[in-house]
Amino acid sequence: MAAEEASAPAAQPGASPAAEPAKPAAAATEAAAAAAAAAEASEGQEGSGKGPRPAKRPRKSPAAAAAAPKLKTREEMTEEELKATLKRQIEYYLSDANLATDAFFHEKIQEAEKQGKGVSLNICFVLSSPRIKALAATKEEIAAALCDSAAVSVHPDAAGDLWLQRQGPLPPLKKKFKKGEKDEAGLAKDPHAVGCMARLSNLPAEAPSWQAIKDALREKLPPKVQIRYVSRVDKNQQCTVWLGSFKGDKALLEKPLQLQLANAEATLALMSPQEVRAAVNSDLPPRVRASREKELQQYRRQLLLLPLQLGGLRFSSVGHLAKCMQDLIQKTSAGNFLKSKSAAENAVFALLNYHPNRAHKLGGPQRAPVAIKVDFHHKGARQGGPQGAPQGGAQRGPQGENEANGGPQANGGPQGAPEGQGGPQGGTEGQGGPQGGTEGEKGQGGPQGAPGNEGSGTKCFFVIRRHKETNEEDAEDFSVSKCISELSKNPPVEPEAFAAFLEQRYQAAAAAFDAAQQQQQKRKAAAAAAAAAAAATDEKNTNEPQDEQQPQQQQQQQQQQQTEEHSGGDSKAQTEAAEPAAAAEAAAAEAAAASSTAAAEESKA
Repeated sequence: MAAEEASAPAAQPGASPAAEPAKPAAAATEAAAAAAAAAEASEGQEGSGKGPRPAKRPRKSPAAAAAAPKLKTREEMTEEELKATLKRQIEYYLSDANLATDAFFHEKIQEAEKQGKGVSLNICFVLSSPRIKALAATKEEIAAALCDSAAVSVHPDAAGDLWLQRQGPLPPLKKKFKKGEKDEAGLAKDPHAVGCMARLSNLPAEAPSWQAIKDALREKLPPKVQIRYVSRVDKNQQCTVWLGSFKGDKALLEKPLQLQLANAEATLALMSPQEVRAAVNSDLPPRVRASREKELQQYRRQLLLLPLQLGGLRFSSVGHLAKCMQDLIQKTSAGNFLKSKSAAENAVFALLNYHPNRAHKLGGPQRAPVAIKVDFHHKGARQGGPQGAPQGGAQRGPQGENEANGGPQANGGPQGAPEGQGGPQGGTEGQGGPQGGTEGEKGQGGPQGAPGNEGSGTKCFFVIRRHKETNEEDAEDFSVSKCISELSKNPPVEPEAFAAFLEQRYQAAAAAFDAAQQQQQKRKAAAAAAAAAAAATDEKNTNEPQDEQQPQQQQQQQQQQQTEEHSGGDSKAQTEAAEPAAAAEAAAAEAAAASSTAAAEESKA
């Protein structure tokens, strides 16, 4: 529930960096043996060892373990320290930062509001929290610790129970993302910005056609909504649908729609961001995926060009905001503070809220930001030079992204060298030493000084944090570019400008639908014309042989008649010529027969 409840692991003897590389094989063997022993011990404590495996405790790097402060036990605390710890912990429990993600406390406070207790939490729930239980605190001690708190007050009810009432309304509950899990919130990270991605499930066993799915969708969707893509039906009888943008699209699909498909009731539901990522990679073909990604990039670029409000100031675009911040840094003299409560300071504080490490930069629960300063920092400077400015070291210069705890001599020259050429020993401005100085005089040591060598540093913003208990102040630098990068994911654009921007997108989507319909009609007309032309060609090809056969048949008949006429005349002539020859042949045959008869008679005689 709170980062304060985690304690730093105890340092193990013999784990110095110098001793680690001595015997890597032996170290690995010892680590394996220790892991096996721990597993056996855990199994012995849990009995049978069956059931779900307990979650492993996340390991911390040596640097993080060394940096994390060890929490004191009750026995190690004085009475004042115990009161301060209890006050800080209870204020954190009822803060916006915790209640925005703490579902348990959020629910209990809502129940108290319904009972007329106000925005309050029963003290019994706090007493059962791990950190308070570890301190063995009583409700009387908690009430005494909160007697001077400006954020939480204690009120008893008629039954004698104590209620912890916070100042201000209960913040809305939002999802608490685990480490490594992405937060998809933000205008530029909306996966449905260029059209909703929905899942159509419970389809009939026999997969319906694309046209049947399209017709069923048309019955439920408003007019002029383009159906960009419908994937194939998978083995789970579901498919992915990408729709064009239309007004109220996400609100319409947040509640699943029921569609009738082939005597089955299918369900169309909006996908979660994680489901969208999986569907884009698995269901969309490369050309559709590339088209969608191109539209998303165009949407994000257009979003950054909209006017926005930050800290009460209006900026024409995100680029304009970045330029104004850089101009403010360059025009503000090093070591100077922005005017308290000014528009510039408010805008810088508002921008700092977008930093990815915002909680640390603002000082956490122990410190509060009080001012913004412009000064130089040294990249990579860790230790003071051999003859650096006095008291240079760990307390000099802000700690953080651009840590500047003193550094080597920069362009070392004699004392009194001009600003930017730090002499071997720290001096006032004009004699800038190589290590950070106080807020007033550059080059001279101070507990909160930012770097004083203007010639070897980079100008940036520093947030001044004040400790809530000791009133000690320190400075922490932060990167404007990191803040701008995070702001670009969810820019605070003006509502009117964003509404007009969305209306333009809806009109463009409707125009794209009309254009698609016209193209479809043109394609249908072209297809019909092509079909008609093909039919005419086929008919022509079918009729041409019949038309050609008639003259050919007539020609053949004429040729046959001519042939018959010629052949008939020749046969008649041949017949007439053959008749006398046949008569002669017959007469000769009769004469031969008569002669043969006479010869036969003579031979008999």
